[in-house]
Amino acid sequence: MERQQWRRKCKNVGGMETPATSVHDVPDEVLRLILLRLQSPLCLVRAAYTCRRWRGIVAADGGAVLRLARTQHPPFVVGHYHHRGCGPITFVPSSPPARIDCRRFSLDFLPLGASSWNVVDCHGGLVLLLERGRPPLPKLLICDPLTRRHRGMRYKPPTEHAGCTVADAFLLDNDGGGGISMSNFTVVYRLNNSGLGPGACVFATCSGGHGVRFVCASANDLDKNCRGQVAGRVDGCLYLGLTTAGSVILLDKATLDFSQVDLPSQVDPSKKDYHASFRVVHGAGPDSASPPTARIVHANGEELEVFRRVHGTAEWVLEHNIVRLSEVACGLPSYLAERPFHWTVKVIADGVGFAVLSVLDSSKRKWLLTVDVDTMEVQFIPESTYHLYRGTRATSTYTLPEFMICSRIVAN
Repeated sequence: MERQQWRRKCKNVGGMETPATSVHDVPDEVLRLILLRLQSPLCLVRAAYTCRRWRGIVAADGGAVLRLARTQHPPFVVGHYHHRGCGPITFVPSSPPARIDCRRFSLDFLPLGASSWNVVDCHGGLVLLLERGRPPLPKLLICDPLTRRHRGMRYKPPTEHAGCTVADAFLLDNDGGGGISMSNFTVVYRLNNSGLGPGACVFATCSGGHGVRFVCASANDLDKNCRGQVAGRVDGCLYLGLTTAGSVILLDKATLDFSQVDLPSQVDPSKKDYHASFRVVHGAGPDSASPPTARIVHANGEELEVFRRVHGTAEWVLEHNIVRLSEVACGLPSYLAERPFHWTVKVIADGVGFAVLSVLDSSKRKWLLTVDVDTMEVQFIPESTYHLYRGTRATSTYTLPEFMICSRIVAN
């Protein structure tokens, strides 16, 4: 019987019986390279639960394979928190919907209720919220939707900034390393002060995560036209959108200084009646061995530009542009296709490789489109989903945190 079973596991090659091979015969180093070519780090997490050997390869050296995979793939966008100015916080899952239980992101566990807070930033699985109403000393709240934990922080500005109100706030990794978590983060306040101009105060978690300490105050200004809305992150640094065309504000994670980045825009500077909008969009590299590509999508009037960041440098180059988006949309299968209008376009959300555009025509009607940053293909979003964006002024992008944590919520 054992002999027959052995024969069934063998194959005849050139008249000689040779033991059959399987994936178990692939050397660990080769299997590691194969796993790194999976479509996304989420696939890598699922592969880790296949068997003990695969999990050992993925988890070896403190998760070195996971860390390497994160550098080769764009961030996984779960969805967006929508800024509507009033009403409860709304979370809209990404499209196509991620295989995630989106009920975990409702923020119904917040003190005073979700309607008492505005989402101002998301980073590393954490959400930063600012108390609504903007009192002189508003409270900031950090929360982790996956664990339903939260912690508040309320600090008086330094003497030179007495009387300032908090205009905006941003979330960064802590200099101590170890990634961002509820016990390891940095918060930057942007302060309003009509006499001194905007400045910034920095707070960070203390050693061991017990409490939050004041780090520094900076007179380094943001442009007066900066609305403080996070356009996105590149290498951990924040890009903030300006209302002026062709320029963004960079918050450097190392120096905590703000600086203006002028993009090689071709928008006519005489178009002063429009407010520009920006989003950072991440896409996959040209091949599996290349790192993700960062792009900035810029809208002004109905003109659309896409800038690509040159890998390994701080330089941005103009990659695509559409002078009149309404003319491009004429050929789309939509009842609007026969009636192009003078449009005003705003970039309100992003996904991996695409941006969501909000369009207001001359009759004050609103339309929603997506644009693929690689092909510049434009598509209308079905009207059946318009209710998800009703009243949306901007969004905060929520991406998955460290993947060993995220694997707990990935649907089986």
